[in-house]
Amino acid sequence: MKRECSFIATSMALFLLLSALGGADALSVSVSQSGADNYEIMKDSTFTVEAGGWSGDCSQATISFSGCSSCTLSGESTQKTISTGATSVSWTTVGATQTATAQTISVSVSSGCTLQQQASEQFSIVLPPSLSVEATPSASSVNAGSSFTVNLNVHNSGETTARDVSMSVGGTGMSISSGCSLISTIDEGQSAAQSCTVTASAAGTYTVTLTASPSNSDPASGSFPMTVNSVGGNPPGGTAGPAGAVGAVTSKKNTAEKKFSLVPGIGLRDNAKLREAIEKVLARGNLSERAKENLMRLSASIASDTEVTKYMESSKTKSNITLRIKYIGKRNVTNFMLYEKLPKAFASSSDNATVSVSGATYGVVQKDPEYIFTFPQMAKDQTSVITFSVGNEVNTTVLDQTVTEVYGEVYEGLTGEQVCGPGEKKCSGSDLAECSADQKSWNTVKACTFGCENAECNPPPSGQPGAWEIDWSNMGGFLMTFGIPLVAIVIVIILAAVVLRRRKKKPSLPRPVPSEVKVVPEKDSS
Repeated sequence: MKRECSFIATSMALFLLLSALGGADALSVSVSQSGADNYEIMKDSTFTVEAGGWSGDCSQATISFSGCSSCTLSGESTQKTISTGATSVSWTTVGATQTATAQTISVSVSSGCTLQQQASEQFSIVLPPSLSVEATPSASSVNAGSSFTVNLNVHNSGETTARDVSMSVGGTGMSISSGCSLISTIDEGQSAAQSCTVTASAAGTYTVTLTASPSNSDPASGSFPMTVNSVGGNPPGGTAGPAGAVGAVTSKKNTAEKKFSLVPGIGLRDNAKLREAIEKVLARGNLSERAKENLMRLSASIASDTEVTKYMESSKTKSNITLRIKYIGKRNVTNFMLYEKLPKAFASSSDNATVSVSGATYGVVQKDPEYIFTFPQMAKDQTSVITFSVGNEVNTTVLDQTVTEVYGEVYEGLTGEQVCGPGEKKCSGSDLAECSADQKSWNTVKACTFGCENAECNPPPSGQPGAWEIDWSNMGGFLMTFGIPLVAIVIVIILAAVVLRRRKKKPSLPRPVPSEVKVVPEKDSS
């Protein structure tokens, strides 16, 4: 008994000691910078260090850069007075002059309270966003008052995300009439495409400049020459074409258009580069086998709800492949990803192709060329257009050699493994499909004779008799209602036919047996 009491007393003392030590370590230190990614600080830009959560009435705080040798203060003292009742203290002009990893900043408080010291979580010092802009105009000359399209490729070669990138145009008489939307983010090493419509109002030859300005780094520009013709006259240095036409006669264009069936998730299984690109989009590290299976399951579901039409146009000086994507699924998809592989016959490398897309960011999976486009969210009936351009003529038959796959992180309102809700139905081509019991797949329940729309089979056209449609989900009820009675009727009819046939057939009488014939020998007349 005494031993038990002694053990309890010792345990209580240890608990109180640990509690006291825990209370003494309540100080917290955080590092933050506007526009920087989590756990990152941009080099040569000031950031904030904040401390708080101490116990007692402390009157002095001291910042220490022992864990960050390249960090310094500008215009602030390393020691700060803590006002009576204050719950935090901060330094707002901290800067770093060298890139580095695994950095920390320590703060200690004392004078009036027990000495407390704590270090921040580790962070990296990285290069800020560094943008470059490639601008490709649709024409080299236009008439005054007319508009032309500029396709932009904005690339971020920095080490942190470029944020809230706005576009502007420079050049006499140039103004943006549509497009050039705000780009919310461009990840490090990634690109974003934009399409802008620019109106030219003043005649002359100018340098047109498109500038991309992120909120967290310096702007970048791309330029090109543009000749603006006076209306009714010839372009400077130009000649009139036939019948007074201005400029050169354009070459004949070849076109092709095709609606494509999407490949559901095969590339993720054997394309390591694609897997790495998706891992970067999702920021989850290496995907486990289970995660890959979930992505492929979701891909199959999304593919059946996505319509892709590809159009190709080719002339002697330029060839375009344009994808028109329409999502018809009922549930929104977070991080909708579209993978596109182009044949080398169209572009030998991604370096030789210009990409234009609105509302998405994109990256190069491989220079073969292969791309991945990411839409933060894809909603029902949302559409998007992606265009690939090269500066030479390409046979339109290459359109058949392109490959498109779609992926998504998660369906709205579902977990990562689920593709549908209980009892949910949808059209799968011309069939009606229903969500499986485990919510991980779609099962075909009816073949719709007249097609399927809005999760229902279409009725027969007006004036046309209906046709039999097989409802596989109720085959048992179908057999009980129609099959068994039908079989019974057939059996009864067969038996009745047999009976009637026997009654109609009369038995034949036995043929009479001929009596024995006796032969009487004739008498001899002699």
